[in-house]
This record gives sequence, C-alpha cells and structure tokens, in this order.
Amino acid sequence: LVYCGSEAALTIGDAAATSFTYFNRVEELEISITPAGPNAVGLLLGPQLYGDLCRIRITSQNQFPHDTNQQVGLLTRGGDLARHSFGAYVNWWGCQVSGRFKRGVWMTADGSGWGFNSCLFQGGAIVYASLTPTPEAAPAGYGYTGFHLEQGNQNVLSLVDVENYDV
Repeated sequence: LVYCGSEAALTIGDAAATSFTYFNRVEELEISITPAGPNAVGLLLGPQLYGDLCRIRITSQNQFPHDTNQQVGLLTRGGDLARHSFGAYVNWWGCQVSGRFKRGVWMTADGSGWGFNSCLFQGGAIVYASLTPTPEAAPAGYGYTGFHLEQGNQNVLSLVDVENYDV
C-alpha cells in the first residue's frame, strides 16, 4: 500500500474512540507513506478488544525537517471511559517500522479514555533513518520516540529491536 495523503494510510476500528471493534487481524502487509504529508500515519488502530498485527512493514522516507515532521508509524488510541473499554489489545508479531518517523509506535489514551492492557510485542524492529549524518549531529531536543505506551498494564515487549532513536 503506497500512501500519499496527510492522515492515516490505513485505519482499523473506530478512530474516534467512541466504540470498539471485537477482532482484527492484519498480516503480510507493507505500507509506504512516501511521499506523504508531515502528519501522516502508517497504521491507525482504534479501540478494539483484540488486534493481531503479523509481519507488517511500515516505512517512510519523508524529507521533513525535525521540527515539522509529525509522522507516526503505528498509532493506537485508547478506549472509552463511558463504556469502560480499554484501548487495543494489540499482538505484534515480527512487525517493522522504519524510516523517518517522529514516532515509531505511539500508543496513547489521548484524553479519550483508558489505555492498554495485555498487549504483546514479540520480535520485529523499530528503526529510525536519521535526517542528520550521525546521531551526534541531531539538534538538541530532537525528540524522536521509538516506542511509547501510556496508561497500560500487563504488557510484554520481547525481542523488539529499537535502533537509532533519541528516546
């Protein structure tokens, strides 16, 4: 899937976090968001009871400078307080996020509700291709995040390789 827009290349579930879906499985998919806008997202997961991501590859080779690049590889949203639903129970199996993303994997409750419970991240990699020749040449406060998980419990990260991010 080649995406040239400015929002999410692929959205699964309810992105507004007003409801949730029961189960989604995506496997053997490659998403390239180049060329795309500075706020583009490779894969957006809305709240769901279970979501399996198997061997997904998300890439971006944007040329935005560090202060305007807001691209995210995998973005997940939290659940709904009124429904007492958690965010996505994500199972990640050997996926890869690579390229010039500001955030590789960003799992946020986003003020819309509860966070993430019982997520499993097994294998794969989050690799940042720097906009500068070396990590030392990055400006102060570069702020690129490989993996972020908020408001979660009982989550497991195992053998996920995160390289070249200033976390």
